[in-house]
Amino acid sequence: FNYFIFDYLPGYNKLRSVTFALVIMLFAMPLLGLLGLEKLLREGWSKVNQNKLIWVSVLTVGMCLLIALTGGFADFLKPGEERFPAWFRSALQKDRMELLKSDAWRSFWFMLIFAAALYAFLKKWIKEWILLGSLIVLMLFDLPMVDRRFISQDKFERKRNTTFEMWDSEKELSKDKTPFRIYSERGEGNHSYYFRATGGYSGARLHRYEELMDSCLGPELQAMVGQYNSTGRLFLPQHGVMSMMNVKYYINGQKRTDFFTNDFANGAAWFIKDVQSVNSANEELSKLQSINTLETAVVDVTKFKVAATAYEKDSLAYIQQLELKPPYIKYESQSAYDGLAVFSEIYYPKGWHAKIDGKEVPILRADYVLRALEVPAGKHSIEFSFEPKPYMIGNKITMASSWLLVIIVAASLGWSLGLEKK
Repeated sequence: FNYFIFDYLPGYNKLRSVTFALVIMLFAMPLLGLLGLEKLLREGWSKVNQNKLIWVSVLTVGMCLLIALTGGFADFLKPGEERFPAWFRSALQKDRMELLKSDAWRSFWFMLIFAAALYAFLKKWIKEWILLGSLIVLMLFDLPMVDRRFISQDKFERKRNTTFEMWDSEKELSKDKTPFRIYSERGEGNHSYYFRATGGYSGARLHRYEELMDSCLGPELQAMVGQYNSTGRLFLPQHGVMSMMNVKYYINGQKRTDFFTNDFANGAAWFIKDVQSVNSANEELSKLQSINTLETAVVDVTKFKVAATAYEKDSLAYIQQLELKPPYIKYESQSAYDGLAVFSEIYYPKGWHAKIDGKEVPILRADYVLRALEVPAGKHSIEFSFEPKPYMIGNKITMASSWLLVIIVAASLGWSLGLEKK
């Protein structure tokens, strides 16, 4: 079942958490019931196996009645809760049993009422609108009862307060206006609310980036901690993967001085001197751990072609980030020579486009996860924009369809008013 969901259903093959599969069950079970109801109403009472339908209904309603009367046959305790005091366990079990009995009574009455209405309709004792009306009333009565368990009147807020209080160390880092990232481990504060961060947990993280973390970033961090214990310094020039991700700070506490600075961070983008050619993903990851990422880029030449493997590097060359938004990034570059520029942004081919002075150019992948462009000599404007074709085309179709629907509705109303006047 999980294999089918995560490999074939649109969108679900991008998710890493199997709990998302529960959404399919919540969708499929009501749909199955509605399909059965639709078939019953279409074929009528005479064409279905009446005995099977009656027995299924009696068993379902009877099971709800049995649970409502007895409270079920479970002990209502989770593993580990047996260590609680006896008085607390007893109260907990009673509370959970009452919740189950309450739900069973609600389900019993809802199913009994609708089953009676359906039977009356199939016997032609009531009209169709009465059956549909009873279904709508039961749904409108049931949904608020369940919804209020999760969002009660006390908890409902029209405006959500999502502001996290800044640590003193974060306030200090906010004074830095240059582009940078911080390293954030799993469960470490809310740094990503204020800063661009690498590390941490995300259920929708790219698999390729996860591989970089497991193979390079994780071991590099362990080496940094070991080196700090012996040298008193956290960041050193050999931490090339941290530097290519533009990790400039590591926060280790809330106090104003509780952070380490990486003076060797590569910045938002840079020109390299030479290219290390590899032929597989494993080679690419292995090379990354032994090179100076500010001077050298690793490229899988089986998938991407570069114009040269060595470049002249202008000592005055620069690439400056001018604008940063989620779907748009703009840079300005200056170099006396043609070069290969590496950008500290994740390579993702499905939707990202690059332009140099307004002319689209191909995006290369370097250093396993980063973007790279071949930039000609001179001063240039470089732009990255996220414009996936399915979304852009679909958005235009949706807009056109919406306007068409408005026109049709307006025309229909005008036609109806015109007929009434005649």
